[in-house]
Amino acid sequence: MNVLCHLALGGGCPDTMLGQFLGDFTRGPVDLLPYPESVRQGIRAHRRADALGDAHPFVWAAKQHLPAGDRRYGGLVMDVLCDYLLHQCWADIMTVDKAEYFRIAYQLLAKPRHPLPPPAQRFATLILDHDLLEAYADPLEIEDVLRRMSQRLRRPYDLSALLPELLRHETELREGFPEFFKEMRDGL
Repeated sequence: MNVLCHLALGGGCPDTMLGQFLGDFTRGPVDLLPYPESVRQGIRAHRRADALGDAHPFVWAAKQHLPAGDRRYGGLVMDVLCDYLLHQCWADIMTVDKAEYFRIAYQLLAKPRHPLPPPAQRFATLILDHDLLEAYADPLEIEDVLRRMSQRLRRPYDLSALLPELLRHETELREGFPEFFKEMRDGL
């Protein structure tokens, strides 16, 4: 799951949403992190969501659409594609209006109630400066995000090259995503 899905799994509680956002930027035992328990709960939920998502049949089935040699990168692509799918399925999954939820999320990232580590602050600034939460609704933006992610891999690999193959199965993915997201939410 990527940033939009993690924020959405935060359920609208600012501290839980912040913890969901911080999940990719914190290491070590959660209980030792310098955040209130409400934020630490969000970090724990982020870690559980990542573990559940990586092993979920929905993600496994999606990766099967990729050539066998590319499936090891399929999880990274699916993480970002899930944000696109959440956009497409928002009305079926979320009870809060998308624009209102984005307003809350952007406000949270612009003025977090607790200090962010520098990498998280840089990413929050990037999200705000480029309206990334909204950008995830566009497959071309998803492709661009995957290109940028590719630059951070140890071995050169163009993650964006896998996106067209998955989008060929977009109808199937859209049909399965609401249940997948519900199971993620219920598993936290």
